[in-house]
Amino acid sequence: MFDKIKYTLKHSAIYGLGNLSSKILGFILLPIYFHYLTIEEYGILAIFEITSQILTEVLLISIPTSLIRWYAAENKIEVKKSIVFTSFAFITTLAASLSIFLIPLSSLFSSLFFDTTKYSIEFTFLFLWVSLALIDRTVLSLIRVKQKSIFFVILSTVKLIVILLLNIYFVVFKEYGIRGILLSQVIGHFFAILISSIFVVKNSSLKFNLPILREMLKYGFPLIFSTISSLALSLGDRYIIKIFLGDAAVGIYNAGYKIASIINMLINQPFQLGFLPIAFNQVNKSNSSRFYSKVLTYLTLILSSAFLFVGLFGGNIIDLITNKIEYLESIPLIPFIALSFVFKGIQYVFGLAFHYVKMTKYNAYLVLTASLLNIGLNILLVPIYGIYAAVIVINFSMLFLIIITYYFAQNKYFIEYEILKLIKMTSISLVLVILSSFVLNSLLSETYLFLVKTIAFISFPFILYFLQFFEEVELEKLNGSWKKWKNPTKWKRNLKNMNF
Repeated sequence: MFDKIKYTLKHSAIYGLGNLSSKILGFILLPIYFHYLTIEEYGILAIFEITSQILTEVLLISIPTSLIRWYAAENKIEVKKSIVFTSFAFITTLAASLSIFLIPLSSLFSSLFFDTTKYSIEFTFLFLWVSLALIDRTVLSLIRVKQKSIFFVILSTVKLIVILLLNIYFVVFKEYGIRGILLSQVIGHFFAILISSIFVVKNSSLKFNLPILREMLKYGFPLIFSTISSLALSLGDRYIIKIFLGDAAVGIYNAGYKIASIINMLINQPFQLGFLPIAFNQVNKSNSSRFYSKVLTYLTLILSSAFLFVGLFGGNIIDLITNKIEYLESIPLIPFIALSFVFKGIQYVFGLAFHYVKMTKYNAYLVLTASLLNIGLNILLVPIYGIYAAVIVINFSMLFLIIITYYFAQNKYFIEYEILKLIKMTSISLVLVILSSFVLNSLLSETYLFLVKTIAFISFPFILYFLQFFEEVELEKLNGSWKKWKNPTKWKRNLKNMNF
């Protein structure tokens, strides 16, 4: 059991290193954006970024997920290679069609989104970015299913370094603004595809398998609605804020979102990348229920700890990278946006049950319900209470989604999750954040407040210990890990023994 969990955590950690480079480079870029872009321009950039995410996720038709599912289940090498070729042939054709049909409409999209044609070139770059991202995402899925996590990290890091350097060149030296940022994404993704092309060719054969493609599309088609609903749930509030409050409000909200998304980038996304192939391999095995349960418990422990850190110190990060008052307005939003990512991680694991039984349509129905609730509440409350309503609504919607996903998923594939432990972790971390960041915020000086926050963060595992959160076997494992890693001189040997 613990060996399997360690294997999951190891690969998730490696994928996390790839995303860590993304986040570090992202933080390097944030001061540049905050300095060279007005709050309104940063809001417009956020709309472009969100639109790229939505288009990419929807147009992928879940081919990357289907590729992992079919590749992992197949034993014959030649069939595996035909699955790879079929997936890439389909995605490449789709990407080319996207550019051919949408680029001529760039001026129209600029007028629809911003009531002006001045962003026509930006939309051209956006469509090229999305077209290349479709292929790039499929490449990353192939790397995942082949469990080449080190290659994943290298490829991600190289791509992001290229994007970083291009951003600095286009934004700082050429002063291209938003246009330069989007162009950097186009070149970066194209470069990554070139690097990975040999790997794709090596793992594919020139055999297009139409029956398998039909099955993959049949499997992935319901996930389109789930994806659209999920994106509407997590990103749709930006469009509503733009409509009712303007681009500046989007910029403020997105600044807080960027800091809070540390949790998503470094924990949720790496976990999903590392865990999905492993989860599929555990279906119907004798101890699968216990395995899934403990994975969620440990994931929530990590998520709650990360939420505690971001909720306590996110404001300090904003202070370090900008002195513009308009960006500082995002600080109170950070803890509540961060909390939504904890809920998102828990809901993801609950929803995997529908994948295990190949009934992904339930995911679509449930996420659609939650997204409609989210959109409705945002339309109702954002015009009255502003951007603060959006952060409350997203947490309420995610909590609602967790409850209904758990209820229906348990009926399809029962897993005895440690629900009480999940509630303990999230509740304690939330109370610590509220007390330290809001209740004591106006009572203590900055120095004393920082000290209190530090104590609150360090105390979290000890509070869990006194509440008898950890099992005896877990304490023994923790003690063994401490003995193994406490001596820095042995780290090199220990890393070699991990067999990456």
